[in-house]
Amino acid sequence: MLIIWKSIFKRITTWVLMVLIPIVLGIIIYPMIKDTVSQVSVPITVVDQTDQAITEELLKEIEDSPFQVTKTESLDLRLLSTGEAEAIFVFNDELEANILSGNTDKIVTWYRTENSYVDGLFKEKLASAIMSRVVRAEAASIVSHYRPETEWDEVFKYGLKYFDPRPIFEMKFEHIHSAQNTSSIDSGNQLLFIIMWLYLSMLIGYFTKILYEWRTDGILERLKLLQQTQYYYWSWFIGVLAITYSFSFVAIQLIEVPLNNWAYFIPFGTVLICFLFFILVKKKWSMYAWLISYSVASFIIFLLADWQIIESEWMYLFIPTWLLG
Repeated sequence: MLIIWKSIFKRITTWVLMVLIPIVLGIIIYPMIKDTVSQVSVPITVVDQTDQAITEELLKEIEDSPFQVTKTESLDLRLLSTGEAEAIFVFNDELEANILSGNTDKIVTWYRTENSYVDGLFKEKLASAIMSRVVRAEAASIVSHYRPETEWDEVFKYGLKYFDPRPIFEMKFEHIHSAQNTSSIDSGNQLLFIIMWLYLSMLIGYFTKILYEWRTDGILERLKLLQQTQYYYWSWFIGVLAITYSFSFVAIQLIEVPLNNWAYFIPFGTVLICFLFFILVKKKWSMYAWLISYSVASFIIFLLADWQIIESEWMYLFIPTWLLG
């Protein structure tokens, strides 16, 4: 069977698919998608009608990434409907006075839509910055009450030591894989992964086409007479599987996709599907039609499942969704 594999690797098409296309994907598409994803930011609008100094102080404490904060003096809810703002936060005109007095009731009004998702993280950061000041102001008031000789401002500034540079308690946001959220990769890696799988499907489809050629040329019939057909099938299956897993390993290292246990069976399942197409579909072009249809359907189902639009057991018939299992 080494002679057969040597004949496969003597073809220019084999090296184009295994070398040239991965180089193109790695040099052009991978950096382009990564750069695009890194430039994505969440637009947040902050409304401060009186342009208070404390607004700038609060915003400086909130990390810019992944937020793009715009400060205005007037409320315009149309920004939400047009998508120009993920959320709008309106500050009370007496924000600083309310914070220092410990009155946090309705000091910030939060406007969002049903399509707003990431703005909750900004809200938590803003709330943390406000509450640090509320706690320090409360502490300063208590100390000043029992020790009149102390200065309120001095105690308030002293409280900074308990919050900067590191708070006693910090919020840590992590993705927890659960039944309520099937998404395990971010949007950029999602796109890279599905491109990788489509490429692997194309590569496996190419090797499957060679099986059809040998069937047409009668090679498989001659091997059957020599009782070597099964050995050839195993040789083909193991060889294609080794090539597929090699490409998958390299791609996964580059994409940095978090994997679950089922994800490791994706290359095996893809090779098995193509081999079953060869066994069940007698004509090469019919196999191509089935393979293309399955790949397109898998692409659509994968995105719908990752966006949590569908969630059903049947979606795992489409191999890329195993990554979400």
